[in-house]
Amino acid sequence: MASKRKWPQLWIPGISIVGLVLIVVCARDPSKSSLVQALSTITAAAIAAMAVMWQVQQNNQATLDSKRAEEQRRFRSDLYKEIVQARQATHEPVVAMLGLLHGVLQQVDTTWKYPQVARSNPESMKYSSQSLLKMLQDCSAATGTLHRIAEDFEVALPGSDIFKLAFSVIGEEIRASWPAFYVAAVPYIPNELVPDDHVKKLLSRSPPTTEDFKAIYDSGLPLQTACIELACAVEDFIIESQNCLISEFFTTTATRRKPSSSEHVVITLDQGDRDRIEGHFNWRRRKAQEATRIMGD
Repeated sequence: MASKRKWPQLWIPGISIVGLVLIVVCARDPSKSSLVQALSTITAAAIAAMAVMWQVQQNNQATLDSKRAEEQRRFRSDLYKEIVQARQATHEPVVAMLGLLHGVLQQVDTTWKYPQVARSNPESMKYSSQSLLKMLQDCSAATGTLHRIAEDFEVALPGSDIFKLAFSVIGEEIRASWPAFYVAAVPYIPNELVPDDHVKKLLSRSPPTTEDFKAIYDSGLPLQTACIELACAVEDFIIESQNCLISEFFTTTATRRKPSSSEHVVITLDQGDRDRIEGHFNWRRRKAQEATRIMGD
């Protein structure tokens, strides 16, 4: 089939060239004027046909290019919508984790300062051992969703595997810092929010000391830092997605995050930044793995 489609492209130019050669040769002999006229007619028709065919091919190619470009724009737009939806889905669990440390400290402090309130209204206590575990699960699921998008659509987002690395490392940091915080906080929060027997059992224990509060705070700081890093990475992912996928629809680009400290890394898709960003997260991965190993020992 391919060879058949090529025939018109070959024989029409061939006839034109042969016709032109014959016209030049025959024009030298006046007795062949009628032949020259016939050859001129045939050659002109061949050249006209060739011009028409070339124009049709150009129009067809332009149509194909336009359709391809439209499909690419639609795909980029749909992918950006999916990324925005993933970000919206991660917003609540990430914000919840960001407020976790101070929320738990405040609840523990209030529980023993105003025990009568805790006894009469146990539902007012936001944090329990079960709710903490649920928050960790929701945050892990949100991180996993972003990791999957960065992994699945690298063709549309060249270099997005750097975000896959970032989300993976930050997830490891959250999981590595979680046990110490959980162990420090659990003795001073209810096992379940209802029934209120759990609050009564909680208040029957010795109240937390200053050292206990410090243990909760110190163990929660690495967790809070990792959650802040996650929130920043999500914002970087959104900004890079905007600039890569939909910036052609607008006259401006999204401004990248500007951290207050050089210790914080802005994740980009620029190849010039890749080695620095990759080295930073590989270093953090080694730290998280070492911390997990020490806790295991």
